[in-house]
Amino acid sequence: MTTTEKKKQVRIALVMRSVRSAIGYNQVQFAELIGSSKPTIARIETLEMPMNGELYTRMVEQLEELGIKIDSDQDGVSLHFDERAVTLLQDRLQDATLRRPDRKK
Repeated sequence: MTTTEKKKQVRIALVMRSVRSAIGYNQVQFAELIGSSKPTIARIETLEMPMNGELYTRMVEQLEELGIKIDSDQDGVSLHFDERAVTLLQDRLQDATLRRPDRKK
C-alpha cells in the first residue's frame, strides 16, 4: 500500500469514528446504517483492512441523507452537520431506550 493509500484509509477511519461518535452510533448501528457488518467496521477503523469503493459510496450516501457531508482534500478532512444531523443527535440523546441499562429512568 502506498503512502497516499494509507493516508486515505486513515482519513476514512477518522471520518467513521468521528461521525459515529457525533451521532451516537456504535459500530453495530453504523454497520447497519451503511449495509455492512460490525467486524468490517471495526477492521476499517483500526486500519486492519481498507474500505472498498462500493461501501465508501454507500457510507457517503447514507450520511448525506442524515445531513452529514464529508469534504476531503490534500489538506485534510472536514465534516459538515446540517440541521437534520443535529436533530438526529438530539432525538437519540433524549431517547431513554438508547441509554445504558444502569442509566435508564
